[in-house]
Amino acid sequence: MTITGEMLIGASAHRGGQGEFRAVDPATGEALEPAFGGGGAAEVERACALAWAAFDGFRETGLEQRATFLETVAQNILDIGDDLITRAMAESGLPRARLEGERGRTVGQLRLFAQVVREGSWIEARIDPALPARTPLPRPDIRQRHIPLGPVAVFGASNFPLAFSVAGGDTASAFAAGCPVVVKGHGAHPGFIPDVFGTTGFHTTTLLLSIATPAILIAFSVAARIRRHRFAIEQEPLVLFLLKSAGLFAVVAYVGWLLATYKGLPNVLIIMALLIGLYAFVTRDTTIGRRIYALGGNEKAAKLSGIDTRRLSFYTFVNMGVLAALAGLIFAARLNTATPKAGVSFELDVIAACFIGGASASGGVGRVTGAVIGAFIMGVMNNGMSIVGIGIDWQQVIKGLVLLAAVCFDVYNKGKA
Repeated sequence: MTITGEMLIGASAHRGGQGEFRAVDPATGEALEPAFGGGGAAEVERACALAWAAFDGFRETGLEQRATFLETVAQNILDIGDDLITRAMAESGLPRARLEGERGRTVGQLRLFAQVVREGSWIEARIDPALPARTPLPRPDIRQRHIPLGPVAVFGASNFPLAFSVAGGDTASAFAAGCPVVVKGHGAHPGFIPDVFGTTGFHTTTLLLSIATPAILIAFSVAARIRRHRFAIEQEPLVLFLLKSAGLFAVVAYVGWLLATYKGLPNVLIIMALLIGLYAFVTRDTTIGRRIYALGGNEKAAKLSGIDTRRLSFYTFVNMGVLAALAGLIFAARLNTATPKAGVSFELDVIAACFIGGASASGGVGRVTGAVIGAFIMGVMNNGMSIVGIGIDWQQVIKGLVLLAAVCFDVYNKGKA
């Protein structure tokens, strides 16, 4: 794989005239070769003009030809081989396994769109034949179908160098629909917390936080165990407590070490940790948290106990709206784009995560940490199914079956109780 630092505009390579820039290895701070020529307004205008000129011809291509084109792109990505992964590792600092998985996801997306295009039902063609004898007015011949609208601009995401970049899902979907594409690659990286020690090549602050955090949690657990012992409350065996504490410390410290050898803790992970700690405390150790559990378990009993259930429900839904807004901001920042339909079908993943994490259909039980674990499981499922190229429809079926199994398990346990 030879990288020239030129832009591909139409069918030719073009050297940008707006200065030069180089990719930087985040692990060493070293500038990578070659130098890339920056593009300006003239290059953008030329790319858009060529895309528009190609639109009429590309939109008329047959479905089989379009599907073959997408499959050829996917195979060409695989044919580049290890050179692509090596370069992506140098530019992004991401580990090999992460990038190999993302390459598989990218190729899977392209092949998935090829299957959808070849199948053809997405066009949703509809023909209403003419009825010249209809009274009082005849009906003309009416034909309806989805058609491509024009060239599409794609802006590469900052933290997905393959799956949401030049040959990512946005580009694949545009090609599948019959639209030419103008792509701008993203040169930035996601934000990470600063290293207060100023070290290079290793994030000392992250390592210290990953050691201090489990140590503080274990200290709290020890204090709680001492309190329970003082009041003669039955608790788990000492050996099991020590094994759980050692496992917690080892896992968190190891993950912290991996992050420290990269670029440190991402900001979104800090936000998530703060939210988990806050809501775990609120739901477990505050009056309003216990009232929410009571409301979920039996609304009538909670109301008879003196709880203002209407006001509590209102505040709970307000809180949910605030968290949904925060999630939308983070998701838009992650993809470097904003669209009103960005969260469509997320509700299935969220409900499944809650049930997998221990929430009950009848309410009144569940923990914040359990829901987070359920969200991790759903995230792994989504990535895995995308990497192996499972169709979107079948992904929904599989996730629905997982949710159904979790609900059945909950109902079964309730029946035994």
